[in-house]
Amino acid sequence: MTGVLSSLFRGIVFKRLANVEVDATRSNQHEFNGSRPLLDLFGREQPLRMPTDFYHMSDIGHLQSERGLLTWYDARARHPTRTEYRLYYYDNAVTRQAKAGDTLIIGRKVDGSTFLLVAPSTGAVAKRIAWLFGIEVAPGAAFAALDLDAAEKAGLSNALGLSDADDTSFWQAEESPRLAAEPPELRDAIRVLQKQLGSHGNGKTDHASSTFIPDDQS
Repeated sequence: MTGVLSSLFRGIVFKRLANVEVDATRSNQHEFNGSRPLLDLFGREQPLRMPTDFYHMSDIGHLQSERGLLTWYDARARHPTRTEYRLYYYDNAVTRQAKAGDTLIIGRKVDGSTFLLVAPSTGAVAKRIAWLFGIEVAPGAAFAALDLDAAEKAGLSNALGLSDADDTSFWQAEESPRLAAEPPELRDAIRVLQKQLGSHGNGKTDHASSTFIPDDQS
């Protein structure tokens, strides 16, 4: 299975959500600052309007999904020398479930499709997500990129089951003591997530030429 992930994903970034990014009582910005990992993931062409699969995993393993939209844009597009990239998300059933301290993972496949996953940072779900993606999210951290070297690509390919999304033998044979006590509903939800992340999506991206203005600023 070596190299399977590299043939599907352009990159994956992750962070722990801050209050200002999700708490409507503190901010209505609905966006993330365009740090270097995001710039590496989406590039400098803007604005990009990207159909995105949004997922939320609850602390008891309930998986919620919704089709939505992300927009990558330069807030200073009209400035002759300065740039200020941001990733704007539109409110939906998944984003409304996000809380400060949750783990946020954003990935982009080579077919152009994008996914956004929100999951708890503690508990059984957090352990499974951390194991699944091979990440450790520090409190208060900015976006970081998953280093997709050859060994990690092979391990994550196995974990996601990208070679055969219907093959559950990997999960059934897993003997990790840390994960052995997971409730069946969590394991089932992770299998669904595994299958959906391994499927091909609609990668159509709108490379609009106009200047983007967020809804809450228009």
